[in-house]
This record gives sequence, C-alpha cells and structure tokens, in this order.
Amino acid sequence: MPYAAPAARTAGHPCGPPVRRRLRIDSNPHIARLRKHSEVSSYLAGLDDETLAGLLQRSSAGKDGFGGRTTQLAFGKLRIFCKLIPLTILEAQPENYKSTANLFRLPSYYQYGIGSVGFGAWRELAAHALASDWVASGKQEQFPLLHHWRIVKLPGVASVESEADDYLTHAAAHGNDESAIRERLVSLRASASHIAIFSEYFPKTLSDWLVEELQKDTQSASTAIWFTEERARAVLDFMRRANFVHFDAHLSNILTDGNRLYFADFGLALHDSFELTHDERSFLSNHSEYDKVRFAASMVHTICRAMPGEEGWSQKLSNADLQAKSLPLAATAALQRYAVAAKYMGQFAQALINTNRHAAFAPPPEALR
Repeated sequence: MPYAAPAARTAGHPCGPPVRRRLRIDSNPHIARLRKHSEVSSYLAGLDDETLAGLLQRSSAGKDGFGGRTTQLAFGKLRIFCKLIPLTILEAQPENYKSTANLFRLPSYYQYGIGSVGFGAWRELAAHALASDWVASGKQEQFPLLHHWRIVKLPGVASVESEADDYLTHAAAHGNDESAIRERLVSLRASASHIAIFSEYFPKTLSDWLVEELQKDTQSASTAIWFTEERARAVLDFMRRANFVHFDAHLSNILTDGNRLYFADFGLALHDSFELTHDERSFLSNHSEYDKVRFAASMVHTICRAMPGEEGWSQKLSNADLQAKSLPLAATAALQRYAVAAKYMGQFAQALINTNRHAAFAPPPEALR
C-alpha cells in the first residue's frame, strides 16, 4: 500500500532527536527536503510504541477536538506536526485495515464539513500519503510530507464528552440525524485508539499570514496577494487534474513558510483511487471545481478580516469606502474577483443547513473565474 509505515530503524538513544547532525546542505532544495524527511521518518520508525507514546504525552499542548487532537514534537529547533485521529472499533477490525471505503455508509452531503467530522481515519491517512507521494515524486511540492504514522493508545486523549454531545445536538438540529451519522459520532466517542500522523511542521496558517501582510505597507500587501493567488492556483489546478477534492480548502487549512503554500488537513478529502460507491464517484465528478470556489470564498473572508471593524465579511464586502481606506488596490481587486464565489458559498451553506441538505452544488460561471 502507498501509505505503509516506514520499516527503517535508527541507531542511537531512542529518546534523542533525529540524526540531524548528518544532514547535508544540498544545492537542490527539493533533494534537501527529501533527505531531511528520510532521516526524520527513519528516526520515528525506529521508536518502539512505548517510547513514541511517551513523546506524545510530553508534547507541546495542541488543539483538542472531536475529530482529533493536534500537537507538536520538538527536537531542538526541529519541529514535527502530529495529528491524532480517532480510530473507531469498526475501522480497527482486521478486515477494514486501511480501507478507504465509506464504512459508516455516510451520505455524500457529509463531505461539506457542516457539522461533519469526516468519513474515517483510513481515508484521511490515505489522503495524507497520496499528497506526500506527490511531493516526493516532484509532481507538486505544496503539501506537507508525511514522515510516519502509527496506531497508538494513549490515556487522556479520548474525545471530549461535551463536544461529542454538541455534535450530536447539531446533527439533530440541522437535519443530519440520520442513523449512519449518529453511528459515526457515537463510535468516535467510544474510540480507544488513534492513528498518529507525523508530518512536516510549518509555522503559520495562510489566513493569519495574509492578514498580517495586508496590514503592512502597500508593497507587502500587493506581493502577498500575488504570492497567494499564484501558489494556490498551481495547487488547485493540480488537485483538479488528479481527481482529488479537498472539500475544506479554506485559508486556515493552508500553511505557509513565506516561500510556498502547503495545503493540509485532509479530513474531508476524496480521491478517485479510494474505494468509492457509484454515488460517491458521481459526487466526486460533480465537485471538480468545489475547491476553487471554496478557496475564493475564503480569500474574501480573510481579506475582510484584515479590514478594521467588527462587522461581518458580507457587510465589509459591500462597504466600498472602508475598502478604499484600509486596503491596497491589489486587495480590493481580489475582493471584486472573488465576491461572486463568496456570496454563492454563503447561500449554498445556508441552503444545506436550513432548507435542503441535498442541495446541488451549482456555482455560477462568474464564481469560477
């Protein structure tokens, strides 16, 4: 399988850092990145389960959520990002090992992320591995490399009961109280194991970085808009050609180091290599432009966040005077380009929540520019 855990072992103290002393500076950044990845992967693969669990328990406090917990491992200046994805009893059955099938038979509209916690741990892992393979092969470098993964059992990492209840209440209130969804949520609450995913760490979300740049001088803001659009377009076009839909491509799920973007968080991702039903394949085909529209809407939300005031994005979007006073021309031009997409996605989300959870995704042509 493409996402088998690395089998290599490393010598040295098991609690010591990866052997960074052997890293060599390479004139080719891609080769240097892969060499570092290989050494980190080998180090993590060489840790036994008890040692790895100890590192995770002592790791930096991260974000806890019903769909998983994120944290960081630090070895001097080197940081590794880790996400602990709940592995349900159904997914942990031997016959379901690494299965990318829709094991809970969830409805397709659950892909939209409105009250959704994703379709399963194995699909999320497979998406991470797929993206990492694209980086390693040089096909597209703007994803995090997956260093290692492991099934772990950790005390005190069970899903928070109150959040589980919130999700169940939300599901019932918004017409998502189907038995399959309830089974998925209840199973998550009862999960005792997690898939630990270890990947490259990047310091900032694109959302936070772009707001900071837009609030600097005009040159910084203009450069940031160009950088974001240019880099994102390459990834969005690549994913569409690869029949891969992220389904959650907003700027807080995209990372940056100031040189590249890195599309991350694949909890809702779908790819044609997955074990899909006929309906899921049709759904995937009908959403080939979804990421593009979702990204465009998030650009509007983020640019509006850089503007002063407590109003919502829709009010700021219609306030031309405020835009002229607080944004450079490059940012106001971006707002105009993406306004239709943002308005459409807002209407679409409201339709899913309030009127028809089976509403068809049908953006106007202007939203696809």
